[in-house]
Amino acid sequence: MGRFTHLFVFLFPVAFANQFLLYPAPLTYYLPSSLPLVQLPTVYNTIPHGNRRHELPKPTVYHECDDTVDWQDTETGAVGNLRVKRPAPSTYSVNTEVELIFDRPVTNLVAFNGVVSPQSKTNFKINTFPIVTYSLLMSNEINLNLKADFDPTQPRPKLTGYVTAGVYHGCKPEKPTKVSTKSVRLAPHAQWPAKVMGLYVLLADDSEEGFESNADWEPQLFEWQQVGSNVLFFTFIHPDTMDVPPSFQKLAASRGTDQPGAVPKDTVIMFAIGGYAYSLKPNPWHWLTSKEAAEKMAEKVAKWPEQYGCDGIDLDLEEGAGAKKEAGPNMIHFIRRLKELAPNMIVSQPVYGYPQVQAESDVINASWDTEGNHQGLADSLGLMVYEGTQALNYVKNYANGAGQWQGFPIKVNAPKNTILLGAKGSSSSSTIVKLAKAAVDEDLLGIMVWYASVKNGFDYAPFWDASTREDSIDGYKQAMRIFNQAMSFTKDIVQEVDNAVVAEA
Repeated sequence: MGRFTHLFVFLFPVAFANQFLLYPAPLTYYLPSSLPLVQLPTVYNTIPHGNRRHELPKPTVYHECDDTVDWQDTETGAVGNLRVKRPAPSTYSVNTEVELIFDRPVTNLVAFNGVVSPQSKTNFKINTFPIVTYSLLMSNEINLNLKADFDPTQPRPKLTGYVTAGVYHGCKPEKPTKVSTKSVRLAPHAQWPAKVMGLYVLLADDSEEGFESNADWEPQLFEWQQVGSNVLFFTFIHPDTMDVPPSFQKLAASRGTDQPGAVPKDTVIMFAIGGYAYSLKPNPWHWLTSKEAAEKMAEKVAKWPEQYGCDGIDLDLEEGAGAKKEAGPNMIHFIRRLKELAPNMIVSQPVYGYPQVQAESDVINASWDTEGNHQGLADSLGLMVYEGTQALNYVKNYANGAGQWQGFPIKVNAPKNTILLGAKGSSSSSTIVKLAKAAVDEDLLGIMVWYASVKNGFDYAPFWDASTREDSIDGYKQAMRIFNQAMSFTKDIVQEVDNAVVAEA
């Protein structure tokens, strides 16, 4: 063979291996699109809405081996990555065998970089291609790309374990940690502040190791969060279990104490349910599939203030589960029953700037009328638009929903003083101050911030986190001062009016 042929034979395995290293996951092609079905003006398509990570989201998992296998649902099953530690160096020259064990029959399993040998309907052996073994020289793990097909009429299979190098690894869920809440301090008959400076604080996420819904750790607020906010949205409660995480319980129980990083005594605590990832999976939310299920869940949630010390809930039902036809009507049943049982609980409804999620629109349309009269359901709405001051561009969609074009999703006019403006956590101080002044000048409810990490906690992306930039922190402190001044001025006017009425009488 000539020199070129020798060079080609030598370099081809390396080049081919790099394809697997650089492009390991066909999963990307199955990620759901956030674009609406109807083509919208460019401005709506280019602005990301919703409480998401603002990066390619980690696939949600429906089994307990979330440190090993990531799955993303498709219409017929799921696609995902299996990650296992590479074998001992002596085995680099041979193919690696992995066996997956499911609890229910899997219709078909494909490995894009391995050969699958079904042992039964629930057991599948996978032999990696030689090129994958070769690529281990540059990696400390095997990354197999999988596609599974399920019977849509049956419950979804779950991975119960896997075998590699002759060792069985089981997937067993951990038992939830119980937290004592005897010291819970309730804010009696908590009300929305006239001006809200609210932070979504990161406390639980099942895709973050050590901070899952049942993880036992010690969250604490930073000093700036204690003085630069008057509302905290604890994120997120998993809608499949609706169990309050230990981290929520611990931080809520600190309110009004002298514990390090405690919640100030007058700060409103909201438990946020769902979020972007938990709206994609689970889909649907099981308690929004019928009126009976919704009302039963309301009976559970109505006890949260007494049990865990929250003042209300944030219903972060986004695209995915929020697109189900029955989700909106059943969410309305849920809120109505909740208000019957716990009338003092605050209910906030986050929305996309342009109304794209049917369930969100259903709740808004049932919460106010065309005259802005409250119908006893949601108490506020928050615009999940976080770039710059762009949230201001979407206020009219809800404050004047009834005045938009025929067929517009919002049919009512929500009062401006029930609308929260979205702010990116790492916004500049000048942007934050502009939003705060606009909230005062236009009589809006205030600002909600996505997002802020806490002490000892996790962080999705530092370039979004309010806790990583001194300029942002200074902006939120300034905004809180602006709001306090506005609320004090309003209180003085009300007191003067009351005094005048008394004097006249």
